[in-house]
Amino acid sequence: MAAAKFNINVDALIRLASLTRDLSKKQLAQVKTRSISTLSRRLGAEASRQISDKILNLPSRVISGYLNVKTDEHSVTLSGSSRRPPMSAFNPTWGGRASPGVVVTIWRDQGPILLAHTFMRPGSKEVWQRVPTSRSKTLSVGQGRNSSRQVVQGAGALVGRLPIVIRKGPAMARAVYERKHGDIYPDLSAFAQTTIAAEVARLVAALGKS
Repeated sequence: MAAAKFNINVDALIRLASLTRDLSKKQLAQVKTRSISTLSRRLGAEASRQISDKILNLPSRVISGYLNVKTDEHSVTLSGSSRRPPMSAFNPTWGGRASPGVVVTIWRDQGPILLAHTFMRPGSKEVWQRVPTSRSKTLSVGQGRNSSRQVVQGAGALVGRLPIVIRKGPAMARAVYERKHGDIYPDLSAFAQTTIAAEVARLVAALGKS
C-alpha cells in the first residue's frame, strides 16, 4: 500500500527558494517557523479543493472536516481520516419503494452507481441499508456500452428486516493515499513549493527592512 500520508519537507523547499543565504541562524529559524505555519494553514483547504475537483463527489467544505494537518520543526504532513462520511453527503437519489436502490456518484471517475437494497426514509436525508450477510455478491446493471450503473452491494442474503444502518462512503484516507481514482500529489506538491517560495520571499524582505 502507498504511504497513507502526504509529507512536505519544508527545509528542502526553503533551500530551493535560494533567498536565505545571508540570514543569520536566528533569522533562518524564524523564516522556517513562519513558513511552516503558513503552509499548515493553507494546505488543508487546498487539499480539500483538489480532492473535491478530482476525486470525490463532495464539496470541499465537507472534505475539510475529514483531513488532518500536522507539523513538526521540519515538515508539514497531510493525512485523511479513517472516518467515513455518510452517503447522504454525496447527493443520492432514490426512485421510491419500487426502486432497487439508491443511486449515487461517489468517485468522480466512476460515475453513478446503484447501491442495492438501500433506501431513503421520509423526513431523513440519510441512505439506509439492511445489513447483508457475507453471502452478498457484486452484480452489474445493464449490458456493454449501455451499462451506466454498477451494483456495489449485491443481492445476497439479508438479515431479515433488521438491523437497519446508515450507509457510509469510503474513508477519506483513501482519497489521500490510494491514487486509484485520482492523484492529488503532483499538484499539491507544486502548491506547497509555490506557497513556501512566496512566504520565504515575503519574510526575507520583511527581515531586510527590520
